[in-house]
Amino acid sequence: KPLGRWSLTRLAEPFLRLKRAHHVVFRGLTFEGGAATAVEMDGVADIWVKDCVVRNCSRGGIAAKGVRIRVDGCSLHSLGRGAIRLDGGSRGFPVRADNIVIGCESWDLGRHWRTYSPAVHATGCGVDIVGNRFHDLPSSAIRADANDVRVVSNRIWRCVLESDDQGAFDIYADPTFAGVEI
Repeated sequence: KPLGRWSLTRLAEPFLRLKRAHHVVFRGLTFEGGAATAVEMDGVADIWVKDCVVRNCSRGGIAAKGVRIRVDGCSLHSLGRGAIRLDGGSRGFPVRADNIVIGCESWDLGRHWRTYSPAVHATGCGVDIVGNRFHDLPSSAIRADANDVRVVSNRIWRCVLESDDQGAFDIYADPTFAGVEI
């Protein structure tokens, strides 16, 4: 009798790491079974992650610092921490990053880090979170430590299942977080 599909990894590094890359598209890839955050990007611009699957990783899904980063139509689930973290722009001298998470679905996050592991964590300035589905989460669906965040037409259900000081949309009571629209 077959044992089925098994996956074992000792890969302690991201499957994909980009530094100072520009004008790159990743489409239809699956990142699965890693012992780190699946995708890390730093200092990037004009990056499009389209129709990718990130699952069964010990840490997060996609962590990106840069401008004009688009995570589009991706499925992120069964992760040790949060799904997507986008950091870009400048809060001090407001400069928008124009980053966007659109049409993604995230569930079953925070397997190892139960709280403060949102589906999307926006930092910096200028992030749009549009038309996503977030569900079955021990923590928040969206966390914003940023200026100029737009949260539009997302479906959120069964979240904050294991925390008592968070909400579906989590933001500190910091008066400098300006321009947040829900």
